Amino acid sequence: MVFIARAAAPIFSALAGATRTIVTRILLLFLTKLQEISWYLSAYYASRIYKILTNVTEKVFLIQ
Repeated sequence: MVFIARAAAPIFSALAGATRTIVTRILLLFLTKLQEISWYLSAYYASRIYKILTNVTEKVFLIQ
């Protein structure tokens, strides 16, 4: 959970690389920790985190 909290920070996002890389790491974290039944739920949360991180990154770095 610490990783997810740090991934939301724009500074960490810039240091870690592309937003897709961060979301891939989060998705892999979810997939390795959850059971098969929860797979669809983890994919949903990964997509939501991706959208939030993209929005934050665009606002912080003024990417349009």
